[in-house]
Amino acid sequence: MEDGELDVRRWEDLDIDILISNPQESNKLDCPRLKRLVMPVWNRIKKTGICRAIRMWKGLESLTRPSIANPLYLMEKIAKNGKKFSELKIMGPCDIFFASTLAAFVPNLKVLSLRCSTL
Repeated sequence: MEDGELDVRRWEDLDIDILISNPQESNKLDCPRLKRLVMPVWNRIKKTGICRAIRMWKGLESLTRPSIANPLYLMEKIAKNGKKFSELKIMGPCDIFFASTLAAFVPNLKVLSLRCSTL
C-alpha cells in the first residue's frame, strides 16, 4: 500500500451472510441508527440474516436494491420494525404481487423508484 492510501475493503470481498446473520460475533453491521441502506448483492444474504438485521435497524428510512425476489417477508419485517420507512428504490422486476405487497405493508411510502425496472 502506498503512502496516503486507505485500506478499503469492497462489499464483494465481505462475507455478508456471516456479517448479518451473526451480529453478536461481528459488530460490522450492528448499526441500530442506520437510516439509508444500499445493498448491491441480494442472493448472498439469507432470509434469516436480513430479517434479523432489519429488526436491529429500527430507524431504517430508505432501502435501495437491484431486485427483491420474494418481497413479502421483507416488506412485512420492514413494516413491523421500520416505522419511519418511507423510500424504496428497486431495479428489477415489479409485478402485481410486488405492488400489492407494497400496498399492504408499506402504504405510506413517500418515494418509490422503479428506475430500470420491468413492469
